[in-house]
Amino acid sequence: MLHDIISAYSANKEEVLAWIQNLRDHVKGPIYNSVDLRNSGFKITSVDTNIFPAGFNNLCPDYTQKTGTLLKSYLEKHHPNTQKIAIFPESHTKNAYYLENLKKLQKIIEEAGYEAQISDTEEELKTSDLILTNNDFSGGIPKVLESLPTPVIPNPNLGWFQRSKYEHFLHYAKLTKDFAKILKVDPWFFTPLTVKVENVNFQEKEGFEKIASASQKLLVQIQEKYNEHGITSSPYVFIKNDSGTYGIAIHHIENPEEILGMNRKTRNKLSTGKDKTAVTDIIIQEGIPTIERFNGMTGEPVIYLIGNTATGGFFRLNEEKDEKSNLNSRGMQFTKLCFHEMFGYENNFPECDLECLEELYFRIAEIGSLASGIEMQEIENLPI
Repeated sequence: MLHDIISAYSANKEEVLAWIQNLRDHVKGPIYNSVDLRNSGFKITSVDTNIFPAGFNNLCPDYTQKTGTLLKSYLEKHHPNTQKIAIFPESHTKNAYYLENLKKLQKIIEEAGYEAQISDTEEELKTSDLILTNNDFSGGIPKVLESLPTPVIPNPNLGWFQRSKYEHFLHYAKLTKDFAKILKVDPWFFTPLTVKVENVNFQEKEGFEKIASASQKLLVQIQEKYNEHGITSSPYVFIKNDSGTYGIAIHHIENPEEILGMNRKTRNKLSTGKDKTAVTDIIIQEGIPTIERFNGMTGEPVIYLIGNTATGGFFRLNEEKDEKSNLNSRGMQFTKLCFHEMFGYENNFPECDLECLEELYFRIAEIGSLASGIEMQEIENLPI
């Protein structure tokens, strides 16, 4: 199956690149974002897109340099008078890994030729030419950002306090349909089937019949696709917070009866998102098993982008999880995704070397980024 996907991409590569460039010309992407991918061997798809990515400290030197170059080009095009940039961080700045991310992001900006400081006070923010938000705003927009004269990017209205995964994947599915048309293959190879269920209460078990019914229908759809393409593994789905991040409030099931019999511990886990926000709307999304392994650990690639152009990434690994699990959870660690340095990478495909696989990952991540760019266009005129 992977051989067919790669062959189709290779045969139509120039048309794909022209199509993506045309989209870039019409869709202004966020200054940066990251896309989580899953490669099951029979499909490769985005399963999440983060418009306020952390993790820049996990990029290898080659990708770091490329990130700085693309960042400079983006700012010269869209914010040409910028000299001083304020990075607006998350509030939990005691997290050592997140602090490393901020320092790396600051260094990338400085090496691109700008002055950069990490700031969250009104006095410091007012003295900058541009505010770069590195905060996903799960709890809403902080008052300090309201009515500032300084441009703020990405727009905080793209924060998880109102952003919808379901809406994002609607945009993504439309783009992957066009992508698959160029390749003359089934769009399902690049798209996770996704449905939305609203007005649920995990604490009170409200809406569980709706979740079970929607899960059953989706599992049937997935099984039909498995039958169509000769896939023998068993389908499963993820329940995800529609406005969620950090791998919080995610659970996978293989039988809808698991919903109706869900215990209190699992209900508690699903009831609350980041910053203790209540989960009321969910998506049910096709589970994509991963065939990625690195030094014996289960993995998935995370691709970083600047202005809809892939710049690099890394592997999220988790030795405590299997190929069906959410890897963005306890036990996760990271390794750099510079493919030419990937000693210990176990998925060497005869039909595609690592550079070829990296290229395909980049194209699919760019489609995810373009989908978030369409989201950005829809909210761009909303006041901060």
